[in-house]
Amino acid sequence: MDLKVPVIGILRGIEAEIFSLLMQASFAAGLQAIEITMNTHGAEEMVAANRDSVPEGSYLGMGTIRNLAEAKRACEAGAMFLVTPNVDVDVIRFARSRDVFLIA
Repeated sequence: MDLKVPVIGILRGIEAEIFSLLMQASFAAGLQAIEITMNTHGAEEMVAANRDSVPEGSYLGMGTIRNLAEAKRACEAGAMFLVTPNVDVDVIRFARSRDVFLIA
């Protein structure tokens, strides 16, 4: 997958009750990519619950991916791209094997 967007909106510490509304409003306002950070409580569940409502040509990903276990959990939740604050060869290999775009 290739992710060619000028900006990625980052949602950190967002409450699950408003995530869907905020995500849809962000896409409607013109953002093409939204990242929710892995260290947000319930992030995986939010991605899993909202993955199917991402508009065509838009992307929902997960960030603050610090290791292979988190990368696997993010992909299982349905993340369309990953963002990592470090360079971990295992995470890079995993993302490539799953054809998931990775920003490291």
